[in-house]
Amino acid sequence: MSEWNSIDKWIARIRYKAIEAYIPGGGVIADIGCGREAAFLKYYSSSVLKGFGFDFRIEDQTIKNLTLINNKGSDGLDIESCCCDTVFMLAVLEHLDTTKVLLNEIHRILKPGGKFCLTTPTPAAKPVLECMAALHIINKEEILEHKHYYSGQEIHTLMEDCGFACDQYKKFCFGMNSMAVGTCIPLSTEGSDRGNIC
Repeated sequence: MSEWNSIDKWIARIRYKAIEAYIPGGGVIADIGCGREAAFLKYYSSSVLKGFGFDFRIEDQTIKNLTLINNKGSDGLDIESCCCDTVFMLAVLEHLDTTKVLLNEIHRILKPGGKFCLTTPTPAAKPVLECMAALHIINKEEILEHKHYYSGQEIHTLMEDCGFACDQYKKFCFGMNSMAVGTCIPLSTEGSDRGNIC
């Protein structure tokens, strides 16, 4: 995969600023799809007690208070249940073939009442991103990997189906990007086929 250019990195920083208020000072966080450089975790590592990063492109390693885990070929997140205060998934949802398995795992690793914060491009972004990718303004391979562009209602429904109360949804970047925040609701395991629910 080709490297991000300066515009890709600038867009990533905009995402960081959109969710910055949800970094739990002194808390434990996880970043799903952290990328091979784990840039988001490194950027905020001094603000948190512990950070976990998951990506199929990264090597297993520990860097100070960060634990980076290669999860290639696995639908699971190999950490303890109910151990995270906040889980982030930035510009990842649109790349997934199956979403609910991963969101169920995110629910499992969050503490009851913990926050799940995601960003994803809106349907309005599709033609713009594809045009920019065709012109090699942004990373073309990243855009070609997009499976679906989610509306606000789709995100709200997905979160509810996976055990989150969708507290906030907003658009940014001129309506071409969105952020959603959900609270992890403890669910009874009775009558559920989801294991290890908080």
